[in-house]
Amino acid sequence: MFALFANDRGKAFRYVSPSTGLGRLSYRFGGWGAGFIDYDNDGWKDLYSANGDVDYLGDNAKQSDTMWRNLDGKSFADVSAAMGPAFTPKGFHRGSAFVDLNDDGALDIVVTGLNERPRILINAGSPAANWLLLDLRGTRGNRDAVGAQVKLTSASGRVLHNHVSVSAGLMSSSDRRVHFGLGAESSIASIEIRWPGGQVQTLQNVRTNEILRVDEPR
Repeated sequence: MFALFANDRGKAFRYVSPSTGLGRLSYRFGGWGAGFIDYDNDGWKDLYSANGDVDYLGDNAKQSDTMWRNLDGKSFADVSAAMGPAFTPKGFHRGSAFVDLNDDGALDIVVTGLNERPRILINAGSPAANWLLLDLRGTRGNRDAVGAQVKLTSASGRVLHNHVSVSAGLMSSSDRRVHFGLGAESSIASIEIRWPGGQVQTLQNVRTNEILRVDEPR
């Protein structure tokens, strides 16, 4: 089973694979390039995995990828079959990277596999769901702003967190831009950016459905 640990207010971790349904969903798969991706822009990070066995050559050695939808932060549901025929081919899949290739606000996936060409999976998106992409540029610290922490507060008071990192999956580098799915939230009250050097920057009244470049204050 895939192991999922919930962070308990920064003090400890709780093993939640059984209680979230992830244990039941994952026990048949050998996961490699796994990562959290809000594929439907509802504000809850879903779990994608590139799958394929490594030392077993039976009928289930070649495996399809999986997408498990996050249900309000409480459990996961398997929506892999609804992702389209390009999502479900079986193989020995390994690396995966998440990136908005066409800048439409919906994260796409690039998947590698043994003895096959990489697959580029373009996300059709959810037209009714809002989003925001933050392109952070460091000036005093590292130029790519890796390590910057972002806290977004919507107009309704919903709080979302993300950070700048390219590391995901197996030997893969993802889009360093910070993605937020916002669902029905049509406006943003504030964005707090904690830069790697410790400086805190606050943005207010940010519009949704755009790619916003933010430079670290000098």
